[in-house]
Amino acid sequence: MNKNTVKELSNIPHDEWVKIQSNFCKIDLKSKINKEEYKKDLLDIKKVLDKHNIKFWLIFGTLLGAVREGDFLSWDDNINVAVYEEDFLQKIDDVKNNFMEESFIFRIIPKKRGTKINLHRFKHKNSLEALFLDPSYKDNKYRLSNSFKHPRKYFENDGTIEFKGKIFRVPTPVEKYLSFLYKKWRTPIKLEELETPGTWRNKQNYKKK
Repeated sequence: MNKNTVKELSNIPHDEWVKIQSNFCKIDLKSKINKEEYKKDLLDIKKVLDKHNIKFWLIFGTLLGAVREGDFLSWDDNINVAVYEEDFLQKIDDVKNNFMEESFIFRIIPKKRGTKINLHRFKHKNSLEALFLDPSYKDNKYRLSNSFKHPRKYFENDGTIEFKGKIFRVPTPVEKYLSFLYKKWRTPIKLEELETPGTWRNKQNYKKK
């Protein structure tokens, strides 16, 4: 896809994007992912965020795969990373331009609260969650996203993991964070147990907080 097309798709109104987004996001959880494509996605996301000195963390399935398997989960359908919203929004225009230069379609997802970015490439929909603070919410103990709450304590120390030949930040202590997200996270699930996108979170005993 040429850069003009990427730029156009990154900037069309949301209602127009909704009509065509399925063309740029192919999900087939019965087939194993192309891990080389996901590796390139992750390393290029890292390259852009590092260029702008934006701290980020692996979260959700990307983190689970990195810690438990030392690899991407064969059935996971996207890369998940988190940033501090207050850092990210200061640089969002430059970051957006750099992601488009790397051939990512950069879509800001409209939400009532919080900021979520989807980055489309290779027909993947990778997610960047911008975590924010709300001092009025539960004694300010959480970093919130548009759909989840993460205890902020896990994001305040720079724990790291080596993954795909690079060093990445992870919520720390990482095993306690994974236990917060999942029950029995050390036990892999079987591919045939997956039914629909997102089902893995229930099958993995995903704990909504």
